[in-house]
Amino acid sequence: MKAAVMHGAKDIRTETVPDPVCEPHGVIIQVKACGVCGSDLHIYKRDDQAGTIFGHEFSGDIVEVGSQVQGIKEGMRVTAAGFRSCGVCFWCQQGKMHRCSDMALLGYQFPGAMAQFVHVPFAALGRSIFPLPEELTYEDGALVEPLSISYFSVNRAQPKESETSCHRTGCDWPLRNPGAQSYGCGKNSGKWTQTIAFGNRKDLRRRCDY
Repeated sequence: MKAAVMHGAKDIRTETVPDPVCEPHGVIIQVKACGVCGSDLHIYKRDDQAGTIFGHEFSGDIVEVGSQVQGIKEGMRVTAAGFRSCGVCFWCQQGKMHRCSDMALLGYQFPGAMAQFVHVPFAALGRSIFPLPEELTYEDGALVEPLSISYFSVNRAQPKESETSCHRTGCDWPLRNPGAQSYGCGKNSGKWTQTIAFGNRKDLRRRCDY
């Protein structure tokens, strides 16, 4: 398959690399959209990450399902949170691999989604694999991960009556929609309400009135 492989500081090249192999608890996803996270940009400037394939904000279609995976089928449109648990820490021993204390992350410690296919080694529906409703595009699906950070932050803020909380996260779409942003806004005026928006900065200033 083709992938964007890092060779050094600010040096990423499109190359042919081996196709991923599906593990028993994993799935393989054919990537349809992938964003660039701000964390990627920091590592992009470093000279000690040769071989890295970025990409953890993505969406696509399930094309292969591991033998131990339940509830996930080929052809599903999904976004995913990719990680590999250590298997030996306290949380892994409790069967809660998603809380692993020594977690390896997709796009950093193992190959990410800036490729035609990506392997998610721990596939659990609703925990690491999230089906996309028909009304969401693949581009929308790739923004679910950064959007979830805003959503989580607004809930953590718990604004008091008449207070407003707004948290921004975002990613850059290579060649397509530079500066795509997701916002989570919460205002409490006796009743908790939330507003979620997608778009570039200019569009969001208009839609969120900030």
